[in-house]
Amino acid sequence: MTSFLSTKFKDYSSDNRFWILCILAVSCAAVLPIALMGIPDNPDLPEHLRFARTFHSEIQNFNFSPGWAADDNAGFGSVGVRFYPPITPLLMALTQLITNSWFDTLWTNILLWMFIGCVGVFFWAKEWLPPPQAATAAIFYAAVPYHLFQVYQAFLFAEFAAVAILPFCFLFAGRIVTRGRLIDVICFATAFSGLILSHIPSTIIGSLSLAIYIAVLLERRFFFRSCVRFLGAFALSLAATSFHLVRFLTELAWVKVSSPQFYGSGYLNYASHLFPMFFNGGDFYTARLLWILDITIILTFLLFVPLAVFFVARAFSQRVQTHRRSLTALCATGLFAFFMMSSASAFLWSSAEFLQKLQFPWRWLSVASLVGSVAFAIGVSEIRNVLPSGQRVVWYGVASLIFVILLFDITQQILPSSPVSRENLAATMEKIDQEKGCSCWWPTWAEETAFGNPERVAAGSRAVEISEWKAETRSFAIEAGTEPNARIATFYYPHWKAEVNGIPTEVQKAADGTITIPLDQQASHVHLFFEEPYFLSAANAISLITWAGLLFGLLASKRRTNGRTGGI
Repeated sequence: MTSFLSTKFKDYSSDNRFWILCILAVSCAAVLPIALMGIPDNPDLPEHLRFARTFHSEIQNFNFSPGWAADDNAGFGSVGVRFYPPITPLLMALTQLITNSWFDTLWTNILLWMFIGCVGVFFWAKEWLPPPQAATAAIFYAAVPYHLFQVYQAFLFAEFAAVAILPFCFLFAGRIVTRGRLIDVICFATAFSGLILSHIPSTIIGSLSLAIYIAVLLERRFFFRSCVRFLGAFALSLAATSFHLVRFLTELAWVKVSSPQFYGSGYLNYASHLFPMFFNGGDFYTARLLWILDITIILTFLLFVPLAVFFVARAFSQRVQTHRRSLTALCATGLFAFFMMSSASAFLWSSAEFLQKLQFPWRWLSVASLVGSVAFAIGVSEIRNVLPSGQRVVWYGVASLIFVILLFDITQQILPSSPVSRENLAATMEKIDQEKGCSCWWPTWAEETAFGNPERVAAGSRAVEISEWKAETRSFAIEAGTEPNARIATFYYPHWKAEVNGIPTEVQKAADGTITIPLDQQASHVHLFFEEPYFLSAANAISLITWAGLLFGLLASKRRTNGRTGGI
């Protein structure tokens, strides 16, 4: 019987599907408290719901790339959907069409991204390890403190999705260097496009980390070949995401999130978030739970200890020599991440404004946790051959670290998450349109005073009759009179256009940032509409063609390699 079970396990141990099912089970266990207890409460939660609700409303009209959130801010609108990457709100909106419950939509999407991220770690770790040890890295990634912090404490939902895509970027970046096949270029371009469309700060962090990883991996004899392939992959990624990037880059100065008040002062000042935050956090250290992040950084750093021991103990062994470049790239990427979140990198943060806009240096924990999980699995797997006489001490240390991390997860991440129940979340969604959203997603000229007059169209004593009021088009008639302007309870944005009695008329902005339309004294029929610039239509077409090309390339390459084994 024992022999039979042993044989069966050996059969399963080389089957990727078996380990993926194990990863799914662990992912479900990691997310189960959310499904049972409630969605973790955080100030960012309503903003994710606002974006998703806008997409949900628009895709029912077959608009998969909304440019204006008409119902936000009590009807004054918001431009956040123009700048926030679309993958997470779009997927939530599509899920909502199936579940018809925002509660179920949220926890199932969290589960999906948890599972995708862990599967990515599994296939990346398989570049060094057999499936059982690679699955150990993936399972451990589900429990590393920062990975759970992203959803249980801070609800960094888009970042959580981005780090689910990031391991695939590392996987195919490595394969471009080591194999250089066309399928690797296409897969990397697809994964990197997904990263761009999920979270901009994670894209910046991921790009810098990938640069370190690739630079260490590159070999002189394949340098030119690899560079050409990476340039091609990045070009494909830029083309695939141009529908979002063009809009983002050309209009970022028009939204308040780009102003220093949202990245350079108070709690959002990067300087108070450099490790160790015990010395830099000031009054925010206890109030904003920065001490949890200090401990998280320390625990994450300890994940690299087994691999470091392996390196030192077998510095000149054949095993290390064979994988020296790839293992060095792994460690260099992790060390770079720790450097960027430490006070030692303060000079870089102070001189580079784009880094300051990341707000929190500890965001680099996303890379450190990812790389650390793989490094931990490799180190633990190899260390048993390195220190045969001291394995008991080593395993005690490994078991102790795992125990501390799990205890920390349960007591400091999951239990204090302040869950929102199904009923309370439904009540929040019912009134969300009547509340003001984060001012960071308002146009730069929008003012709080605008909410003092919620009347849709105000033209003094002149009567107004509204005939149409949709998200991006409004029509109304105004009787004759002397009032020279009509004030619209909608925030001004340069893409709003107007016609008065069929004649194009310049749309202006009032002192409070709302739309005003000049009128003459005769009766006026006003048509107000939101019109995207022509170059965005071109960018949309380029993205659509590129995605079709990537899909065709993936299918064609899959067909050619259909007989090969090894999964991804």
